[in-house]
Amino acid sequence: MNIAMMTAQTNLIPQPSGLQQASLSDASFARALTLIRGRLGNCSNQWRRSFITSILYRRGAVCALTDFDGYLSHLERLPTDDPEWQQMLHELTVHDTWFFRHQPSLTCLHELLATHFSHLDSLMLWSVGCAYGEETWSLAITVDQALRSQNRLIPWQIVGSDLSTVCLRKARSGIYQRAQLKNIDQHVRNVYFQPVNDDQVKLAGDLAHHACFTRVDITDNTAPYQAAMHVVYCQNTLIYFGPAEKSRALDNLAAALVPGGILLVAPGEAHGWSHQSMRRIETENRNVALFQRTY
Repeated sequence: MNIAMMTAQTNLIPQPSGLQQASLSDASFARALTLIRGRLGNCSNQWRRSFITSILYRRGAVCALTDFDGYLSHLERLPTDDPEWQQMLHELTVHDTWFFRHQPSLTCLHELLATHFSHLDSLMLWSVGCAYGEETWSLAITVDQALRSQNRLIPWQIVGSDLSTVCLRKARSGIYQRAQLKNIDQHVRNVYFQPVNDDQVKLAGDLAHHACFTRVDITDNTAPYQAAMHVVYCQNTLIYFGPAEKSRALDNLAAALVPGGILLVAPGEAHGWSHQSMRRIETENRNVALFQRTY
């Protein structure tokens, strides 16, 4: 067997037969990364070859294509908004989340609304990397509870963003399995959720009016929002970025804040980052990292 034949055979996508997936050649792996980064922008330096191989294998089989390079050529011909690209993006990104996932950060937000933001007559928040929406709705419940406890009937809005349009469709629906609420206080369940059927619940209508969901790439060279947000909430999203992408994303998040606005990230996610318009706020809560825009 000559070298050309061996290289071609390396990239064959095996048909489902219980056999181990074929390996991805160096050239095809580099081609896949270049294509994905060029189309999708936000990409992780932590992707392993086995991970990319698995996704290409699975998507190639769905498209009835028998080799990796054939599937990559197929992707190159498709526009980025094609359902196949959106499914590829969905499978490349992490969507593991749940309601009230990071309580220390939500507690911090509740306290900020009672102190730092007590003078506001309106409020805008951005939930970054919202996945299926559980985080965004948790923030919405926290804001609603905080404002009601202060008897503040001010207009407020929260934007949930993600790269995956598959996730965003689910988030917009506001419909979840009852089992996902098992760790939520019964009073919160009664007030903020309503039954859909025996297995599903939906966010109550009043709360749903305060949230919207949109696709945003926070590593894009153009910041999606300019001085629009009082709070930017970003938890466990930046850990998947390389240093350059992380710095660019944080700069964009900072640009989205109004002067005096707060960027709330997980500890360590902004390690080593600095920005001329941002200062770190020291807090006794070591489970969160706060930055304030100064001008």
